Amino acid sequence: MNVCFHEKLVEARLLASQGQPRAAGAILDRWVWRAEGPFSVFGALDQARIAEGLGERDKARRSYQFVVDAWHRPDSELLPYVIEARKGLARLKSQ
Repeated sequence: MNVCFHEKLVEARLLASQGQPRAAGAILDRWVWRAEGPFSVFGALDQARIAEGLGERDKARRSYQFVVDAWHRPDSELLPYVIEARKGLARLKSQ
């Protein structure tokens, strides 16, 4: 059984890219909050994207907020991800 956080993130992304968002979301739901460091934040962002696409607004909101909170003062390399999360939160508020 694969328990490596990086490999789980890649597996979820591959499933999402193949049109299997529920399977990808299930993988992220199982491990994202147990991951450490940046993998948990990247996983939360993917979780937010998937949840938003599936209409799971509360999960998407929580996950986007986690990204914004975790990287509240991002380096320039991480800024695009934070901007995406902020935009996601704004979209969810306007709906």
